[in-house]
Amino acid sequence: MIWRIENVKQATTLSESSIARMVRAGTFPRPSFIGRRRVWNPDDVRDWVNGLFEVTEPKAPEKPSSILSRFI
Repeated sequence: MIWRIENVKQATTLSESSIARMVRAGTFPRPSFIGRRRVWNPDDVRDWVNGLFEVTEPKAPEKPSSILSRFI
């Protein structure tokens, strides 16, 4: 199965111009071409969407002694 631009727009809620801009910037999956028609692998688009919601580990807070040493 492949997705055309209409499917990608619906899945991402992005406009066609936003998708094109992000493809050029390298921040969105590149399409393949069938003739002149742009098509995307649905798994690539889903992985991109899921990557927007990845939870990263929070940075550990500084030790209190290092914070206080700035004021001493």
